[in-house]
Amino acid sequence: MLQSDDEIASAIRLHNAGELVGAKQAYEAILTNKPDHHQALHMLGVLYAQSGSPSKGIPLIRQSLQVNPFQPLVFVHLGNCYQQLSMFDQALESYDRAIFLDAKLALAHHGRGNALAAKGRNNESLAAYDEALRQMPTLVQALVNRSIILSKNGDYARAIEGYDKAIALFPNYAEAHFNRGVALMSLDRFSEALSCCDRALELRPDYVAALVNRGYVLDQMKDLAGAIVSYQKAIGIKPDEVTALTNLGELHSRQAEFPAALEFFGRALALSPNDPLIINWRAYTHLLLGNYQQGWRDFESRFDNARCASYMERWPTRLPRWDGTAALDGKSILLYAEQGFGDTIQFCRYAPLIAARGARVTLEVPAILVPLCEGLPGLERVVSSQVGATLKDFDFYCPLMSLPLAFNTTLDTIPATKAYFKAMPSRLALWKQALGPSSKPRIGFVWSGGERPNQPELRFVHSRRNVSLSMLTELAETDCQLVSLQKGTTAEAELERFLNNEWQGVDCLNLAADLKDFADTAAVIEQLDLVISVDTSVAHLAGALGKPVWILNRFDTCWRWLWARDDSPWYSSVRLFRQSKLNDWESAVTQMFKSLKKWRAEFPTRS
Repeated sequence: MLQSDDEIASAIRLHNAGELVGAKQAYEAILTNKPDHHQALHMLGVLYAQSGSPSKGIPLIRQSLQVNPFQPLVFVHLGNCYQQLSMFDQALESYDRAIFLDAKLALAHHGRGNALAAKGRNNESLAAYDEALRQMPTLVQALVNRSIILSKNGDYARAIEGYDKAIALFPNYAEAHFNRGVALMSLDRFSEALSCCDRALELRPDYVAALVNRGYVLDQMKDLAGAIVSYQKAIGIKPDEVTALTNLGELHSRQAEFPAALEFFGRALALSPNDPLIINWRAYTHLLLGNYQQGWRDFESRFDNARCASYMERWPTRLPRWDGTAALDGKSILLYAEQGFGDTIQFCRYAPLIAARGARVTLEVPAILVPLCEGLPGLERVVSSQVGATLKDFDFYCPLMSLPLAFNTTLDTIPATKAYFKAMPSRLALWKQALGPSSKPRIGFVWSGGERPNQPELRFVHSRRNVSLSMLTELAETDCQLVSLQKGTTAEAELERFLNNEWQGVDCLNLAADLKDFADTAAVIEQLDLVISVDTSVAHLAGALGKPVWILNRFDTCWRWLWARDDSPWYSSVRLFRQSKLNDWESAVTQMFKSLKKWRAEFPTRS
């Protein structure tokens, strides 16, 4: 062996032992005597990349390839440097050169998969990982990265299978346990996901991402104290962990600890000033507290929030947006719904106010709301969002939920007329005949806000706002005619079970199959004496019709109902029965039934 071979072998031993300072000095000593030593150039470049300076490593590795261009592994390391710098096209080119030189080099196919994944070309990246694993079935990083892409594609079962293989090969691979937990979280298998987070943390106690995910899992399991501890540990290790700070703010807000919530949102925004998700959470807190001036401004961040993407019907940037300042007399304006049915019902109260300023108003809403909204005064037309409006026909546009900002709405200036919707006379006549007379008070009820499978990000909120029908069994004892306004396959099946078992013989009408749209629901509500509902669109509709509506409301109430109130400045006929603490429906339901007994006792006798 020549002296230079002894020197490079010694330098590589130092490098492999993690003695990077000594290895760097050894490589540089070799290059002082032999500047074109391709191994020293290559390994010094790798060392820079491992030390977080890939931009310093690239010229050294490229110089090594100029000396000896037939080094497939060196091309892999060059690709890895480009990958670190997010130069994915150059990384792909390097991996492809490596594969050209050695088609069986698993690390080259793995690197190619990583670059393709970073570019969002998921199916191609899966093919690259598959090839890497064909060449080296024990390449655990390829197994894990392949499973990450499978999870992104929604194929959680195959992802978990891949993580299991990686863990079988390398039981102490913390990243495999962590990512397995992520896949399990997506399947709502929270107990198993928690075990994965805990195992990852056993292997790497400073694994901040595992601490953050553990906090999220504990939150889903309703262990808020445990979630807070996990987030605090994450921040203790990494004070600038934005997700942990944001989630802590959200948890404190849900527990009515608003100063702490705003403090955490402030800390998160100091680190990520334009993050729409954080601003959105801060908006909810301000709106909940009635700080409308700040809240409405922050609420505009929803349009930059990826979580809201599934809500948006359109965002017509080719038109000027009306912000409340431009004169509207003789102008045409498109107002459009953007989120849920209840949101649309609540905020379309502004449409007649726009018309009163002389504007020709087109209101675009989901088809199921069109017949109801056609009764709003002053509108030129109401169109279905499924059909859409032709944007060139308008001078301005405005999303419905931005109108409070445009009108500079405060608690004292909420446009809160007693009733701004009316049932269609034709529907009213049909439903009056269908329901027939009743000598008893009629109570409509809704206990579930629906499933919304197309909005998985809202699943946790919906699970907190819904009650089990079994909690409302006392309705059967009120000597009233019950009218179910509930829609949704799961909830409707729940009612059928009740009517066939616990509620046999109870005077209860199940109208689910016959309520085709909100105009039908409005016509039925007009003939009721009281509506009892969880926080859902039917509650908004009853309030907009001016009908008495009692809302069973979770402790961490939606911002629409404000904090520490049993009434609503948005609807004069609303009465709120709020949980006394998180997840305590018993308190709200007990309070409601106590009031219901009094209401029934005082109800005038019907002939």
